[in-house]
Amino acid sequence: MYERRFWIETLFGSCKARGFGLARTHLTDPEHIDRLILAIAIATCMALGLGTHLALSRQTARVDRADRRDLSLFQIGWRWLHRLLALDRLSEFKMVFAWRFTLPKPGFRPAT
Repeated sequence: MYERRFWIETLFGSCKARGFGLARTHLTDPEHIDRLILAIAIATCMALGLGTHLALSRQTARVDRADRRDLSLFQIGWRWLHRLLALDRLSEFKMVFAWRFTLPKPGFRPAT
């Protein structure tokens, strides 16, 4: 579990001050919080997917340093979305969901 600490802390930070500002909503109704968390989960997947695509295609220079990568994949995607919104170019954002791998057969156990 300790190995996942970095990922968990990064995701937690993305939901709070470095991303969605979950604490600023002041929601108290559990049903409203559930819906908001679902929307945040979808938006997180979109930002991570976009950030990954931009990093792999080497298109991060407009939102991150050109000489090295300082931002997380989430932040790259999040800032790119903000940039498209600010420039009124969100129509350029197209996302394709593809499942390009096969799941292991039932009973599969990874090597330890």
